[in-house]
Amino acid sequence: MGLILVGVSSLVFGTIDYLENSVAYAVISFILRGLQGLGCAATDTAVFAIASSRFNKNLGKVNSYLNSCIGISFMLGPPLGGLIYAWSNFTIPFVTSAMLCFVSGVLVNLAFRDLRESQLSKKEGVVSPKVLLTKSLHLLSKLRFSWIAVTAMFGTACTSYLDPTLEPYLAESGYNNTAIVG
Repeated sequence: MGLILVGVSSLVFGTIDYLENSVAYAVISFILRGLQGLGCAATDTAVFAIASSRFNKNLGKVNSYLNSCIGISFMLGPPLGGLIYAWSNFTIPFVTSAMLCFVSGVLVNLAFRDLRESQLSKKEGVVSPKVLLTKSLHLLSKLRFSWIAVTAMFGTACTSYLDPTLEPYLAESGYNNTAIVG
């Protein structure tokens, strides 16, 4: 479900440059990016849950591989997006990203069909929303967890603010090629 949400929001975001009203542009941009973040969070959560369920004997190694893949995608995504943008237009990088999400979703569903069917037949992993909220609030009340969560949030915020601020600086410095800036 997360991949579908990311794919659809990316696809719609690719058409946002056709909006002429700047307020509508800003509001819809924030909504779409929020939906994209929600889809990414759902996908990341599902990936690690599937990995812990499927590969529980080698969980440390699998987590290392997953985190390496995430790091590699963070390194390759911006330059590849910049290259695609340089070769085409604003819309094509988002369409490409959406298509990759849809194809990945189909492949994951095919690859883990047996896991999904066995989980549906057991029904023992179903948790009520009230229990989930109670357990989540209990986890957030732990000082160590809260400290880690706040640190991760600020670390992510510090690295993500570089995207909109670094590009104008590089453009002023003569790096106008989108592939280099990406």
